Amino acid sequence: MLKRILTWILVRLAAIILLVSVALVLPLRYLPAPTSSFMLMHQARVAGARIDFHWVDRAGISREAALAVLAAEDPGFFDHRGFDFAGIRAVLAESLPEAPTRGASTISQQLAKNLYLWPGRSWLRKGLEAWMTVWIELLLPKERILEIYLNVAQFGPATYGVGAASRTYFGKDASELGASEAALLAAVLPGPVRYRVANPSGYVRERQAWIERNAARLSPRFPLLDYALPPAGHRTAGGMPLFSLAQAQVRAEPAPRTPRCLPEACVSRHTPASSRTPAPPPGRGNGQ
Repeated sequence: MLKRILTWILVRLAAIILLVSVALVLPLRYLPAPTSSFMLMHQARVAGARIDFHWVDRAGISREAALAVLAAEDPGFFDHRGFDFAGIRAVLAESLPEAPTRGASTISQQLAKNLYLWPGRSWLRKGLEAWMTVWIELLLPKERILEIYLNVAQFGPATYGVGAASRTYFGKDASELGASEAALLAAVLPGPVRYRVANPSGYVRERQAWIERNAARLSPRFPLLDYALPPAGHRTAGGMPLFSLAQAQVRAEPAPRTPRCLPEACVSRHTPASSRTPAPPPGRGNGQ
């Protein structure tokens, strides 16, 4: 009798978990994400904090922004089903004294974390992230996953989404972002509070250049025709970038290693005083 009761409870608990998981993910196939757990935590942590965020459909996002995020975060995004097992093995093979070139988290995993979970490295959080990643991959097309990630990724202390970031830092719509601007935004994604778009350190500039080069390699492979075309000077009359298909086969170069220092120290240690680049002029529409 007890065994039957326990079985009944477990079956219904499993059904509830499945239904909740589907209910959290499936609406995003058709509706914009209204917020994320990271945004809600920011507002709860800072009394009266205002979040700079607004949704932009993929037709209003520069193709260069999508390519830059793919190059920076997950070049194999369209080739895996949510988990980059080769990347995981590579990270595990890293020598411990050195900082890894990048983590093994895919865009799908990062979306699961940003939308539903919290920062941290606990096994509980990682397990929930893996669970939600499976449902994101099952219920959402790849193109939609990328679109949502571009809209909820954090690009500054209170700036979320490429729409808000492009307005705040460059004073333009997300559809108008060029390759260099998109690469600079993607360069701060590993630590949008530590690294700054408005005052980039030498490491951020180095990472920006690396992203721009690798985005050029990815460009012929991922046309991303649903996104806004880059500025006229960056495309041919047919709307395709000026790169040959042969370049798509070039293996992406390793990322710059992460410096172990605070932002102010990074500026002084990683950027010669004679070559520091002044911060871009402040943009409009920051919602402050």
